[in-house]
Amino acid sequence: MTTTFRACYFVAANGQSDIALTSENQAHLSDAELIEAAVAEAHAAGLVGGEDFQVSEADLRDGLKIGDYAM
Repeated sequence: MTTTFRACYFVAANGQSDIALTSENQAHLSDAELIEAAVAEAHAAGLVGGEDFQVSEADLRDGLKIGDYAM
């Protein structure tokens, strides 16, 4: 069964993939709070940094979207 909730998610630069960085439990947060929660999660998950598989925080923030996310 698919669950849809309001989330902050990162869309890859090529537009071919995305990853939710906030959970259903955070759906009630304001947009600003949701973005900061997503940035914190991306750092904790090792998605932000200088390695080839990582993105800069600026690129992360540029690629963040808020909307309905289905899992």
